[in-house]
Amino acid sequence: MHNWGKFYSSNHKAYTFGSTYASHGKVYTKWHGKESTPRLGYVWFKYYSNGGWHTFSRKWDGTHSESWSGRGITKVYTYTCWGSASTFCGKVYRIY
Repeated sequence: MHNWGKFYSSNHKAYTFGSTYASHGKVYTKWHGKESTPRLGYVWFKYYSNGGWHTFSRKWDGTHSESWSGRGITKVYTYTCWGSASTFCGKVYRIY
């Protein structure tokens, strides 16, 4: 299991952390987000699977935890934004 984070938005008003591990050909990621403002935090995941890149985001308000998984994943990257899905985005990190 690989623990990662805290990965902050560029203005440090939101952050995410979590863990990623592989088991029986599947990659599992559990993440937690924290922000304490009237706006939302956003986490992005970009992963390489079955010959192509896939990207998705999740938004949250306050404190949130969520999990996701997939087969055939060989690389996973993440970053955190605040305010909207594309503003105040922090650095991109490889987590798997």
